[in-house]
Amino acid sequence: MFNAAYHAKRTAGGSTNLHVQAKHAFDAVQPVFIMRSTLEEWTTSPAIKHQSPVLGRMLDGITKQDGLHVETDSHGRILLDDTQFGFQALAAFLNFCTGKDPELRSLPTEHLIEACRCADFYDACPAYRNQVSAALLENMKGQSHEVTTMDFAHVRISPGALLQSICISDLTMKNLKLARCHIVTALFRDCVIEDCIFDASLSTTTLSIIDSTLNRFQICSHCAEASFSKCQFQSCSIRGGKDVKIEDGCKLTDVELCRNPNDCTEWTLEMSRSTVMTSIEIPASNIVLCDVAFSQGCRLYGARDVKLKSCVLADIRFSCEKADYPCKLEVSDSTVAAPIDLPAHASILLDDVVFLEGAWFNCEAPRITRWQQVRIDGPVKLDEVTFNDRVEGTCFSPHSVFENCNFEFGMGNVAAVECIFKSCKMDSGMKSYHLSHCNFVGSEFDNCAFLPNYPSRGTSLYEAQEASNFSFATFKQCTLMGRASSFKFTDPHLSAAWNLHDAQLV
Repeated sequence: MFNAAYHAKRTAGGSTNLHVQAKHAFDAVQPVFIMRSTLEEWTTSPAIKHQSPVLGRMLDGITKQDGLHVETDSHGRILLDDTQFGFQALAAFLNFCTGKDPELRSLPTEHLIEACRCADFYDACPAYRNQVSAALLENMKGQSHEVTTMDFAHVRISPGALLQSICISDLTMKNLKLARCHIVTALFRDCVIEDCIFDASLSTTTLSIIDSTLNRFQICSHCAEASFSKCQFQSCSIRGGKDVKIEDGCKLTDVELCRNPNDCTEWTLEMSRSTVMTSIEIPASNIVLCDVAFSQGCRLYGARDVKLKSCVLADIRFSCEKADYPCKLEVSDSTVAAPIDLPAHASILLDDVVFLEGAWFNCEAPRITRWQQVRIDGPVKLDEVTFNDRVEGTCFSPHSVFENCNFEFGMGNVAAVECIFKSCKMDSGMKSYHLSHCNFVGSEFDNCAFLPNYPSRGTSLYEAQEASNFSFATFKQCTLMGRASSFKFTDPHLSAAWNLHDAQLV
């Protein structure tokens, strides 16, 4: 453990529990340092005071210049206690002080930790602190996170302004705080990371955390690319960069995605095969969710473009990043288990989506720009919905109500038996985008328009190969080709394309 008491004593000019009053007077022999466990000597140099003020004061203490009491051997050589820091750690430090290049990267993790403590204890110059701190962070490996714990509150590090890499694995790491530097590549694997901070003044080109547990980890740094795989998050903050990926079994509880006012507005969050346990606000402009499970009561706020694939949506609320920006929601291969709320004028893309009974979306003037293979269990009510894409392959439950809806590209292979359509534009009259192969048996059409743009587009009436079933349907004040007078069951073209058996004009 770092001996904080030593600093208090040495600044007062006193001795420590490791250094007793000198037994021998200094003679004419050139001062040297010697460690207790070796006879190897390090000759002092005039520059040593610049490398370590503490060692310099020890040298001055031998000549009684400042009254500092140090322990020497019978030859007047200063004894340094390498039992506290380890022989390799102290040897590396003394090599640096005498102008030699210490081989720090050859030291194992435990010796590098001792070297960092030694550098702080002897008040080493910034150059050495940077070297030894960078060497420790570059390849720090424990036995396992259950066995090895590293608390940086007791080991002070100063890695410098630029780090090429950080690679930490197999340990429990606490109280690491990094600031005012750039890290090219940062990798954490099989770690428990607790109460650590990446300050906003820190930046990383690539940050990758794999198979780790993150507790109260505040990632406030600017990350060009950040990825998290097989991680457990608890009360963490993640500052989004250009791209953030969360994947492969991650579990998020009380996670905040934060932004800095200087960050770019366009960035993407990708989350796959993960679980979101609590509400989360997403300030990303784009979000892609694939096979993500949301717990009950979860809220999803803030994203402008949202892509959901292979998800189960239950009790989810969406809100747009900016009120003046339309929200875009793309859902595929998913299940909507409860009603969802969308921002006003949202653009919705649905492909292979199942709405369970009673589930739907509430949105003011939504625009549905893709609608493919959607299944709806139970009746729904759609008000002022614009379908910018052809409605294909859907079964609407009986008693569903469509009011002021616009089916711009018509419908194909749709079942809407005993449904109600009020003030709807059923199609636009574009060639090949009529109502075809649909079943509207027993449905009610009130003030609806069929082929409203005809004949400006030069299309023909419904053709026989587009046959749909309108038997037992009721039509009230409906128009064909924009004219009420054209809506006649006796029209041979219409009767050839539609089955109007027992249909009624009211």
